[in-house]
Amino acid sequence: MRNLFAWILRLLRGSSRQAAEPLEAEYDERPRYDDAAPVDEPYADIDDPETLVEAPSPDHDGEDVRPSIWVNIKLGGDGLATDADHKLRYEIENAIEERGVGDWYGSGAGDGWMDVAFIVREGDTVRSAVSAVRAILREFHVPEDRVRIDVFND
Repeated sequence: MRNLFAWILRLLRGSSRQAAEPLEAEYDERPRYDDAAPVDEPYADIDDPETLVEAPSPDHDGEDVRPSIWVNIKLGGDGLATDADHKLRYEIENAIEERGVGDWYGSGAGDGWMDVAFIVREGDTVRSAVSAVRAILREFHVPEDRVRIDVFND
């Protein structure tokens, strides 16, 4: 059911080809990070053994439960997401799925933050997923001190 919901959202947003276009192609303004306060803990401690769970891991009912990763980006300005911020979030979501990093789980914006959540793909480690997300964020020029990555193993 979750995959159907994600597919419908992708269909509504447009093709991945559109998401690969530069931000300037559609919007005049860029995401605003220059006046956002840096976050205290930019990344989850991926050297902590608790975050190195390989997916899937059995839950209490014996079902497969894969770790989820939540990428939180601090917004600048008045803390409300602009069209450019939303475009960036869609591009990050598409990159995470298209590169096989994870399966989209949810996203949103509010209270000065924009977030993307995804489930780590079966057989991958959280460490490799976080490293891939860091590379994607660098590719889209998101400053590291504006990002917090949370890892949930259940």
